[in-house]
Amino acid sequence: MKLRTAAALAASTLGALVLGVSPASASPACGATVSGMVTLTADLNCAGTDGLVVVGPRALVDLNGYSITGDGTAGIRVASGDVIVRGGTVAAFGDGVLVAGGRVVVENVTASGNIDDGLAQTGGRIVVRTVTAEGNGGDGIELYGPGTVEGSTANANGGDGITVAYVLDKGGNAAAGNGGTNCINVACA
Repeated sequence: MKLRTAAALAASTLGALVLGVSPASASPACGATVSGMVTLTADLNCAGTDGLVVVGPRALVDLNGYSITGDGTAGIRVASGDVIVRGGTVAAFGDGVLVAGGRVVVENVTASGNIDDGLAQTGGRIVVRTVTAEGNGGDGIELYGPGTVEGSTANANGGDGITVAYVLDKGGNAAAGNGGTNCINVACA
């Protein structure tokens, strides 16, 4: 536990320096609108509400290996700003991670068991790295650019695995067992 805490503190401090945001001290509550530095210190179970709404100008949401689960419209909704979302699981929402605006990096996130899409982009710019989308009712990863996708996996989703438009494929993506097409406009293993 001490090693995880030390690693989280180091990662949080680095993220704060890169983004120019102040480190946060406590996990946010379900449904909170957040900006700046947010680090989960426990799992969030968000029954009846969205998980987090992220707004700019700058934000780093470090899931810190924890999960956000619930039954709202989105587990993490990014509305605006320069945002990084990383390091945990988002499950059982309408959409796991919904990017509606801003310049966003989503990395090392698992989106599973969501009713619609695991990761959906409806606006803004996006960079997707090592995202896993599995067992979602809609598409695993659905991106409409501009942006990039690399090293990501989509398996056993009800819709398409990874579907992109106006997004650069940086390689290393994989998809299998999806209800629709495994990969659209992206090469998958």
